[in-house]
Amino acid sequence: MKSYSVLILFLIFALGFMTRYSFSDPIELNSQTNQKIEKLYSEFQHLFPAIQTINADEVNKRNPVEKAVIVDVRTPAERKVSFIPGSISQTEFEKNNTKYKGFKIIAYCTIGYRSAQFAQTITTLGFEVYNLKGGILSWVNSGLPIVDANGPTRKVHVYGRKWNLIPKSYEAIW
Repeated sequence: MKSYSVLILFLIFALGFMTRYSFSDPIELNSQTNQKIEKLYSEFQHLFPAIQTINADEVNKRNPVEKAVIVDVRTPAERKVSFIPGSISQTEFEKNNTKYKGFKIIAYCTIGYRSAQFAQTITTLGFEVYNLKGGILSWVNSGLPIVDANGPTRKVHVYGRKWNLIPKSYEAIW
């Protein structure tokens, strides 16, 4: 009887651990949270009518041979917490922007406001640029991975309490 109790406790612990640390947890992909992200994004989207948008799933499913670069326009402190794998910082882009002529530029921030401002600026320089609708919040709520300098992470810099719209298995930093 004791061994069954220990086994049951172990299974409960293991299930809780797997649920907390699985990197694609469809249970957490909450439509209510996505609606809140959409609402926040829509509050300013009208300010950037000429900027094309792209959603997280479209970015993730893009053709791997397509010439594209993902640009994180958040601050270095935000980027230190986590970023989309393969993305570069705004500073890196600006230092080498001629290298990216002819590329599809996908800009993101926390929700999409700062990246829309960036997109508006570089569109005038002749770049094909898209704003990641809902930013890194939509990215993690789509079940897509984020990393830090050491690899996969579950921490997201959310800019502030209002933007704390991440899955429960993530840790919000602001």
